Amino acid sequence: MMAARSTAGVPGSGRPSSAGPGARATAGGLVCTPWQFGTLEVPGRILMGSMHTGFERDGRRLGAFYRERVVGGAAMIITGGYAVELRGRSVADDIVIGLPEFDGPLSESVRCVHEAGGLISAQLFHAGRYSRGPGGPSERPLAPTAIPWRPARGVEPVEMTEQDIADTIAAFAGAAKHSAELGYDAVEISASEGYLINEFCSPRTNKRTDAWGGDSFRRRHFAREVVAAVRTAIDLPISVRLSGDDLMPGSSTPEEVDELARVLVEAGADALSVGVGWHESTTPTVQFSVPHGAWLPVDDRVARAVPGTPVIGSNRVVSHDEAEQALAGTSLAAVAIARPFLADPDVALGGGHVAIACIGCDEACIDHSLWGKPISCLVNPRAGFETEFPLDAVDHAKSLAVVGSGPAGLAAALDAATRGHRVTVFERDAHFGGQLRLASLVTDKQDYALAIDAWVTRLRALGANLVAGAQPSVEELSGFDAVLVTTGVEARTADIDTDGSVRIMSYEQALEDAAATPAGEADLGRLLVLGGGGVAVDVGATLLSRCTAVTLVRRGSKRFAAGTSPTTRWIPLGELYAAGAQFLQPANLVRVRTNVAELMVDGEPKSVPVDTLVVATGSVPADTVDLKALDRAGTPYRVAGGARNADQLNGVRSTSESLRAVRELLAEVVSEPQPVR
Repeated sequence: MMAARSTAGVPGSGRPSSAGPGARATAGGLVCTPWQFGTLEVPGRILMGSMHTGFERDGRRLGAFYRERVVGGAAMIITGGYAVELRGRSVADDIVIGLPEFDGPLSESVRCVHEAGGLISAQLFHAGRYSRGPGGPSERPLAPTAIPWRPARGVEPVEMTEQDIADTIAAFAGAAKHSAELGYDAVEISASEGYLINEFCSPRTNKRTDAWGGDSFRRRHFAREVVAAVRTAIDLPISVRLSGDDLMPGSSTPEEVDELARVLVEAGADALSVGVGWHESTTPTVQFSVPHGAWLPVDDRVARAVPGTPVIGSNRVVSHDEAEQALAGTSLAAVAIARPFLADPDVALGGGHVAIACIGCDEACIDHSLWGKPISCLVNPRAGFETEFPLDAVDHAKSLAVVGSGPAGLAAALDAATRGHRVTVFERDAHFGGQLRLASLVTDKQDYALAIDAWVTRLRALGANLVAGAQPSVEELSGFDAVLVTTGVEARTADIDTDGSVRIMSYEQALEDAAATPAGEADLGRLLVLGGGGVAVDVGATLLSRCTAVTLVRRGSKRFAAGTSPTTRWIPLGELYAAGAQFLQPANLVRVRTNVAELMVDGEPKSVPVDTLVVATGSVPADTVDLKALDRAGTPYRVAGGARNADQLNGVRSTSESLRAVRELLAEVVSEPQPVR
């Protein structure tokens, strides 16, 4: 049996989290009680945490995005990080607060929040040595010491001079003052995630021996001076987001972080917010593999270090109920959740609201942000597009058939049903969810099933008809006003020359089999996975505990799992590497004889012992609907997601495409005179 997966450094790994999903709480409780943040009374304890959206230049779009989250229960919005000067940007499209071209859109977003009855805090940051992010500024970044971070590819930052330090402190103060002028209710100073202030505090990145480094007291000097300068500049409440655990070898100790917390409060912070990890940390912090509530002990430790000061927890608290449990079980004053507000703007409502779960995939949020693209959400493709796809109730409800209940079908069906259309979802399998259900069978991706369950529950509550184990005929479909075909994909087959000595499965069969088989003996023996994409890697990692050896074979020269999320692909890959899996490319399977796979690897023959072979060489559209017959019947329809094109398919493309398709389809049907049926 191969070694079990490792989540070293992640609290709570391998055990259920105390903040995990449980029975739904009724509306009310601790999350609905007010708390004092400086001079500001905040009406609730679930905040929307900071997220770079990528559309901060569009005040109407940003304001609509924020407005829905305020209405959905966010007691305060914390903006994405606004750079305090040009050299402080992490990517080229970062907002630099104080530049005149940004005043209009930022003021508009503030106005939208206030009109909705909400509060909004501007987060101020300087990226420091991270300012050479993808597409970011071309000049060498500033840092306490000229030490590059790993993705900088050898480009050294410039060690800050006394004048640089003074100018940067003044930039923080100036940005805070400008935030007040723009109408923000508070400011948050970012001293976490490995950005500049965090870099000054860490012995890993601060090797100075002057007044700004040399020991932990002097390494805290920059943070103290920034907060003091901001305190002098504004009367607004100030929070500081610090890193409760950098998750970096040789960085600040818990004792040093706790002392920093006390120093920040003494310098003028009215509240603290706790994050974990640097962008370059190899410990997952918010991805699907991290147990819910895993970082609450870190948050609570900081809170206990500053009694009497409100401390805001964050990271992997993903629902109203988990926030309630976090507040009840710790010394925290509030909880900031970010991505769950993308998945469902009403996530903070609680009570009878069934929130669409954040699945921790990163694909349209963190990944987009890192590459300077507007963020959205796989399970809520409206996120960030609220102005383009308003949720206005329709005047003339139409009947819509959705064929296929994968993420594309369920997301589109929920959008249509929410707006008042009469929706029927047909699924040929016994279970809803399609490829997302299969993904939920992958190690650590069980949250994917929560999203499916929520979609189904919400649809039924809206009166939609969901039919499993059914493949409707064209005649049946022609009875609807419109049809959306989201039948998804099915595994590509492979013609394998074999003597029958090995067990052969598709990736679908392998995942279903893994879910049905209790963990135990290595019943799969020596595993060979044909394919090198994300599915192949996920399957290999999922089957590790049932194998004595794993080999992945990729035909081409692309990296294994290329094209998948850059912030999560390394998790299953790391598990495979740690277990000693073999990766072969460019390679082709020639034949299988007497439990030996005969391969050609980079032009050379190679033999690999094998007992089980899984084919994960991609997918093809599942053509289960006769589109020509629908044309002949005159039934309006659209095809979206993998059913339209399986090439380079991912969940984000599927759901965003299906949302646009169902909106266009129903708009077309509503605008045309309909015959009496």
